Amino acid sequence: ALLPEPRALVTVGPLSEAEIAHVVESGTGRMPTPQRAATLYRLSGGNPFLAIELARAAAPIPPGVADLPVPQRHRPVLAARLAVLSSDGRRTALAAALLARPTRSVLAEGGGPTGLVDAVAAGVVRSAGEVIEFDHPLLAAVCREEADPETIRAMHATLSSVVTDTVQRARH
Repeated sequence: ALLPEPRALVTVGPLSEAEIAHVVESGTGRMPTPQRAATLYRLSGGNPFLAIELARAAAPIPPGVADLPVPQRHRPVLAARLAVLSSDGRRTALAAALLARPTRSVLAEGGGPTGLVDAVAAGVVRSAGEVIEFDHPLLAAVCREEADPETIRAMHATLSSVVTDTVQRARH
């Protein structure tokens, strides 16, 4: 054992959005804009190391852009989570990644007959009632980044014919 008895196990929870902003400033020398801090907090889940890595990867991206790139050192781990998906599972994950608010009904039509079941079973997405969420927002980012432009265009076309909300239809 590295530490002799008695020892205490201390569980540290995620940092707040404001704490993430200060940690990022300390780690990068630049205070993120409030919008960027909110995005870093959401994508990192309050993990200070991941927030700093995301901020470094996002440094050349203008502050108004919300879709930050996945840091290269984290990409293999996240891509491995997606690699186990069937083709329907990958289609469903991409559809969910492109939707602002993915739902069971839209993903059932846009992702193939077994895609949602596969993506849930693999732990890539989870169900919150009718709404579907990614296990982590960076998984959605990897889905978008790994898909080729033609596949993304085709999925947008599929989604535009499936979504019922006029704003969502216009977005796709």
